[in-house]
Amino acid sequence: MVFLASMGVLTVRAVQTRGQSGLDVGEMAPLFKLNDGRGHVVESAGLRGKVVVLFFAGSKCPVSADYLGRVRQMASVHGPDGVQVIRVEVGETIAPAELSDEAGVPTFLDSDGNIAARFGVTMTPSFCVIDKGGHLRYSGSFDDNRNSGQVKQRYLEDAVRRVSRGSPVLISSTQAFGCAVKRPN
Repeated sequence: MVFLASMGVLTVRAVQTRGQSGLDVGEMAPLFKLNDGRGHVVESAGLRGKVVVLFFAGSKCPVSADYLGRVRQMASVHGPDGVQVIRVEVGETIAPAELSDEAGVPTFLDSDGNIAARFGVTMTPSFCVIDKGGHLRYSGSFDDNRNSGQVKQRYLEDAVRRVSRGSPVLISSTQAFGCAVKRPN
């Protein structure tokens, strides 16, 4: 099925398929280790047993900024159920003072873009949902429209709900839209 989005055509597959990441949905997610520039580290191995949402963002991307409020809201709703939302700033160097842990969304750095590349992320914002066993269950956009008042499909919300219940994700891959990831040379 095809949905029209404000940023172009958004193709949606309603079967388990290859995500935007180039990984097959259902495969083990790549291992990662991120730091926040203040000495705090998060490793994928330490997140086993939790549903994890990786929010790949760009601090200079206005589309990422538009989604930050929606991500914080989702974290506040699903955090008590054990869902860990992690913001990953891609391809940029940010001073530790500029990083925040607002509304349960800690921010970690992927300054060289290697973690984003391992997940196949080419646009910010992009989202990946990893189940309690470390398998990729969703890869793509938060929803179908940058304008929150015009959203018809809440892809990420549905994926998080389903993964939290142990149910299959019906739409497991969507095309992210926003700003191209700029990787350092």
